[in-house]
This record gives sequence, structure tokens and C-alpha cells, in this order.
Amino acid sequence: MRSAIATATITMLFSSLASAQVFYCQGTQFLAIEDHKLENYKPENFKFQLNKDLDKSIIKFGQGGYFNGSESYISHWGNYDRWIAADQNSVISFDNGNFYAAESYAAVKKGILITAKCDKF
Repeated sequence: MRSAIATATITMLFSSLASAQVFYCQGTQFLAIEDHKLENYKPENFKFQLNKDLDKSIIKFGQGGYFNGSESYISHWGNYDRWIAADQNSVISFDNGNFYAAESYAAVKKGILITAKCDKF
């Protein structure tokens, strides 16, 4: 009996420390600039999941489309409705359902901007 209570307590503790939230997004803009020329692509719909635990927070995209299963560490966490993921070439910001992704690759003279409106799934 005592071990069952201890197991239940540990399970509840760890499940409250790690959590996830899924969002479904409808693309509003998909722009690319290659060698100083603007290309306007059809916006894509996509899903992503935010995984938050004590050590790290990660955004993981669903399969298909531009993001196609990619993932990134969240560098600035506010909560599930406000965060930023950034690395050397890209920044993704999210604020109350508004998604903005920008990528810059100077070596190939290319930049990407993707915007979307997102809802919790």
C-alpha cells in the first residue's frame, strides 16, 4: 500500500512538471526574398507542439509543408501563449495566437517570412 501511494505521488509530481500543448495554424503570409527578388507563396497551414519541462522547452512541427517535422529550442519562455525560439539563422515568435517566423541565409542571399494565426488544438 505504501509503495502504491509513493508511486502515485511521484507520477503526479513528474506529470505536473512536464507538459505539452498543440496548436493548429492557418497561414496568412509566406514570403521569400532570393537575390533581392520578392516571391509571394501560397500560405501553408501547419501544426506544432510545445513541450515544456524543467530543463528545456521545445517547439516541434508536424509533418509536411515548409517546417516538416523540424524542431527548435525555445529561448525565451513566457507561457504557452507567449514565447520566442531563436538560433543563428531564424527567429520564431508567438504572441496570443499570432505566429511569426523569419529566417535569413546571407550565404545564399535568401530570407523567409511566414506568418499565421493559431488556435489551441
